[in-house]
Amino acid sequence: MILQILLFSILAISIGLALCFLGYAAFRILFPIWGFLVGLWLGADLVVSTLGGGFLTTSLGIILGLVLGLVFAAIAYYVYAFAVVLFGATLGYALGAGFMLLLGFDPGFLTSLVGLVTAILLALAFVYMKFPRVLLMVLTAFAGATAMIAGLLILFGQIPPSQLGLGFVDAYIQTSWFWWLVWLVVGLFGAIVQYQTVEVAESTMIPAEYSYEAVAKEAEKASKEQKNTTKTTQK
Repeated sequence: MILQILLFSILAISIGLALCFLGYAAFRILFPIWGFLVGLWLGADLVVSTLGGGFLTTSLGIILGLVLGLVFAAIAYYVYAFAVVLFGATLGYALGAGFMLLLGFDPGFLTSLVGLVTAILLALAFVYMKFPRVLLMVLTAFAGATAMIAGLLILFGQIPPSQLGLGFVDAYIQTSWFWWLVWLVVGLFGAIVQYQTVEVAESTMIPAEYSYEAVAKEAEKASKEQKNTTKTTQK
């Protein structure tokens, strides 16, 4: 149990820091890691939901979590559109499920359904809408702030690692004025840092082709090429 707590808290805090302050500029680097965490949690949670037991306490849960994590990470790196959809979907699910938990609903079918619908809507929005650079910096900054707080809550035993992906963190933050204030300050600070340093980051630390904008353009180009190929084949 201690190993799980350390593992998930360190991963959440690390990815949160990077996402908060470099989310836009380092999109291609960070989102395969995000994909790995999503796959790891999903695989372990599937085993718990179907067979019972503790979170990542069985060999099957660990193996399935690692396999799904590696698959999600690989797809997020090589299939640019998937990375965009994955971020939108996980963010949407956390917002939807977190809102239901904040209203007092218990984790269950209705909470999951609202989270799923919100995930689909936000994923579609990320695919079909061209979000301004500033908005994407704000979204990644606050997502990073949420991940950092989640890591701290897990580390100090406030929430179990199994609740990391249920939107529970969002609800917890909203019901605690202290963590809400921390989330607000860190998120705003991260967005400001990204806005002020994105050009420097892309020119000195991170290649420009790793940014969200570059990834989105490549995804759009790949989609057009696929459509053209399909039309040519049909002719």
